Amino acid sequence: MECVGCADRSAYDLTQHTKATGERLAAEKPLAAPKTIDVLEAVPDKALIGKALKKDAKAVTEALQQLTVQEIESLESSLKNNGLVFTINLD
Repeated sequence: MECVGCADRSAYDLTQHTKATGERLAAEKPLAAPKTIDVLEAVPDKALIGKALKKDAKAVTEALQQLTVQEIESLESSLKNNGLVFTINLD
């Protein structure tokens, strides 16, 4: 019998080293001024699309990922105007 466990320990190891040595192990590069970047992308609900479209779900999801900014804005406007669900997640 063979068992394998994979874990990303990098953050844990660095944290433990910092605690033990008192040295902060982080690299930073300060910017001259704060930078704000607006991003607009279509993020489909894959579970919902999968339930509704079954075998066509993958093609629809891939098509949504290929949309241009103008196409996403047009789709957003169309969804809002037709009373369909549209959510914006600003994580």
